[in-house]
Amino acid sequence: MDSMRQDCYLNVPLNKLGEREYSQTQTGWSNVYSGVLSWEEFNLLFDVFYAWNEKFDLLIDIFEEETLPADRTREAMAILERYIAKRNDVPAFVSAANKLKEALQKAIEAQTPLFLDF
Repeated sequence: MDSMRQDCYLNVPLNKLGEREYSQTQTGWSNVYSGVLSWEEFNLLFDVFYAWNEKFDLLIDIFEEETLPADRTREAMAILERYIAKRNDVPAFVSAANKLKEALQKAIEAQTPLFLDF
């Protein structure tokens, strides 16, 4: 397996305890939602991440972790939904986008950040 090929973990603290768990430990979270995008799924969503990078002054890439702040999650969801509408005829894209959408929805509901960890 190529050393650059790695999964992207979509981690969302579900409450204040989850924020503490996420910041203090690497595993065993009971208050953190954790979704996974494969390398291929991450690449399918590249345009979405690029749009987020531009809009929110982020650097989402495979070389480092990145945090989408809680106050940006609603706007990030709107961007994601526009991409889903444009590419709804590509099943693999829609499947990957729905994983990201689920994590974003949890972040919006909990008013917490979305952590993208590699």
